Amino acid sequence: MSETPALPRADQPTEMDHYVPISGMAIAAFVLSLFSPIALYNPGLAVVAMAPVILGLLASIRIFRSAHPVKGRSLAVASLTLSMFFISTSVIGHTMMRNHLSHQGQVHFSEWLELVAEGKLREAHELHRQYSDRQLPGTDLEAIYTKEVDDSSTDEEQAELVAVMLSRDFSPKQELESFFDNPPVSDIVAHANDAIFEFVSVQEAIFKRPDSEIAMVYRMTYPQGGVNRETEFMVRMMRSRYEGGEFHWHVFDINFPPREQ
Repeated sequence: MSETPALPRADQPTEMDHYVPISGMAIAAFVLSLFSPIALYNPGLAVVAMAPVILGLLASIRIFRSAHPVKGRSLAVASLTLSMFFISTSVIGHTMMRNHLSHQGQVHFSEWLELVAEGKLREAHELHRQYSDRQLPGTDLEAIYTKEVDDSSTDEEQAELVAVMLSRDFSPKQELESFFDNPPVSDIVAHANDAIFEFVSVQEAIFKRPDSEIAMVYRMTYPQGGVNRETEFMVRMMRSRYEGGEFHWHVFDINFPPREQ
């Protein structure tokens, strides 16, 4: 005859009495913190990494204030550590990259300004083109930018010039005139030799692959009518990566900065 198992006495602890629950909020914070590395790819996504930070803090507070023992404090701390590490790394990396692009953009824009001041508008316009669209070193830019093209000519050099002209929607001469004849570029050309150009600030920085973009605001101070006048303009510089890992810059656009609403 089998014996009936003895039931625990009321004052005898059971397994449930020894059970300590795990904070669901701490678990959620830790799971979300595993996605925080996405902040490294785009600083704007750092807001995603803030979610486990908030949940981890709330979980820690609830565990500390709980009237009964609750597990999960280590998970909450781990989620805080992971998320804060990737957020700080993203912010620092973004700031360093922004400063690097700003410095390089200013260097290459200064080269463009020097060509304009020397009256070498054709050479300056070449720096407005993407690297892959520029003329090869040693090319007679005067022929490209000024001479008329006879598409019936059999001359080899003239044939190459025809090919260049026909490969574009506008002729190089039209492109040059369109770029330099409109303000603020026309103002820069007019005062390139007597103006003082000052870097003001970075308006925008865009990190893309294979291209990166930096928009910088400059102030031009020049004499006119016996007084000094100031004009601000925005330079948008583009850095592109080509085969072999080489980076090349070009002056993408020069325009007036957007007005504040």
